[in-house]
Amino acid sequence: MNYLTTQTIKIMKMYQLIISIISLAILVGCQTPQSSEVEVSILIDITSSTNNEEIDVTTNDILKFFDFHKNPYNYGKFRISTLTEAHLSKIKQIQLPQVVSMDNYNKYSRENEIKKFNEEVNTLLDEVKNLDKGKQASSLFIPISKELERLAHSDANTKVLVCFTDLFENSSAMFSVYSEKEMQHLFQNPEKLTELLSINAPLPENLHGIKVFLIYNPDIDTDIRFLAISQWYKRLLETKGAEVYIGANLVLD
Repeated sequence: MNYLTTQTIKIMKMYQLIISIISLAILVGCQTPQSSEVEVSILIDITSSTNNEEIDVTTNDILKFFDFHKNPYNYGKFRISTLTEAHLSKIKQIQLPQVVSMDNYNKYSRENEIKKFNEEVNTLLDEVKNLDKGKQASSLFIPISKELERLAHSDANTKVLVCFTDLFENSSAMFSVYSEKEMQHLFQNPEKLTELLSINAPLPENLHGIKVFLIYNPDIDTDIRFLAISQWYKRLLETKGAEVYIGANLVLD
């Protein structure tokens, strides 16, 4: 009797172990993998003095934000648009889907999805770099503000806005850097420009978690104006919590 009881206990323990292993395998298979959602938006100014060759951004620069080498489960959106004479312009967007469950995860399928995403990023960058430039007017405040507002309401873990622009607003309704009088107002009373922006394109109060890169390579003729306007943007956006970087190219290392 004691022997049978001992054997029965051993069998029951073995079944419990098997059930536990199966349950763990099911649980692991159904788990959502640890991942980060990333949103990267690029605005390229086709009204500025920037030459197409100076738009120094590569596909690898963009992919560094997604960090697929470290975590292939990362996912998100890449958006690209132009800054033109009008405050509205076409937006192109591509998206890499989230790996919802490990139950049907396939390493090679994910690698192909990432490869396709990389190729689409490269295609969009090439398309925008080849656009005709040199428009006569510039509407910059409003589209930049709208893109920041969209990012502010995003739930992404990493939110990035990259602006390739000289920031030379040339809008008769708002402000023109080519007006000596208005530029003097900017130098002497930058709050006046802030008021104009607040009226025409109010920014969200909370820009925490957003990284903004203002990219332009000024020459001797544009250096002073770009310095004044870029510093004004930096102060304004940082008061609302954004991280602002100003440079001649997009360097992340």
